Amino acid sequence: GGKIANPVHLPGGAANAALMLATTGLAAAYGPRGVRINAINPGGTLTGRVQQGLEAEAKMTGLTAEEILERQQARIPLRRLGTPEEVAQVVLFLASSQASYVTGAGRPMDGGTADVSCREATSRHTQPRGSYTWRRRPIHVADRVCDGLCGHRALPG
Repeated sequence: GGKIANPVHLPGGAANAALMLATTGLAAAYGPRGVRINAINPGGTLTGRVQQGLEAEAKMTGLTAEEILERQQARIPLRRLGTPEEVAQVVLFLASSQASYVTGAGRPMDGGTADVSCREATSRHTQPRGSYTWRRRPIHVADRVCDGLCGHRALPG
């Protein structure tokens, strides 16, 4: 969240956008002192809270929690939610000496949905697997490009 305005998730998206801005700003301010600042922006993560949400949605829709989870996971390129352990591993990496030159980074952990959501939010029309269209211009997933509104490099021409 935080890269695309979404009326349904406006407060959360605004908070995520502020977090991304604060991460880069604090990294620039404290980098000269040797302090590294990074952020993790996890997407759907299979936690007890998510399970409770699935069960509540199941009661409202008449579907099972498993069916709702399957539908949600089908929209994720990796076809599954993340785990708290996976988030913890990225935290450990960013805190380690292996990431000693990493600062100001906002790391999405969403199974690839940030890029897919970007394209879907701007186009609402998908082409055959592997490409999306925005203003009648093809956008190829493999190129990791979009319209530029999300911060990715824009297509030429």
